[in-house]
Amino acid sequence: MGKDRKTSEEIRQAIADRLRALREKHGYKQVDVAAVIGIKQGTYSNYESGKRTPGIDVIYKIAHYYGMTSDEFIAPCVELEPEYFFNEQGDQVLADGDDALIRYIEAPVPPLSRQVKEMLYHFTRLPMDVQREVIDYTIYKKGHKN
Repeated sequence: MGKDRKTSEEIRQAIADRLRALREKHGYKQVDVAAVIGIKQGTYSNYESGKRTPGIDVIYKIAHYYGMTSDEFIAPCVELEPEYFFNEQGDQVLADGDDALIRYIEAPVPPLSRQVKEMLYHFTRLPMDVQREVIDYTIYKKGHKN
């Protein structure tokens, strides 16, 4: 049996703890991190104290400031389900890193719906950094099914 999912309060506190730990590990002051990511020091302080939860846009900036992706920042804060994909036979397969992703990407693609085609049309016209944000946000949202 899996663990119970963390509550939003537990996640908020885990994010706060992670923010503080990363900042202290690198020897930065709150005001310095806040300035780099474009927010006020008081707002950043509220994130570290758990009074507020940063949005995905702020998490993205913080993660990249520390040289990681948004999902690498968030993963220790939430209980994420293992990544699965479906192989050509329709069997659910546990993803095991880059090899699994490559197999998934190279697998035959079924016909795409109009909605998916429209989404791909717009996605491919976004700047690369925005595409990465969309991918990070999608991965984040997948772990927070409601």
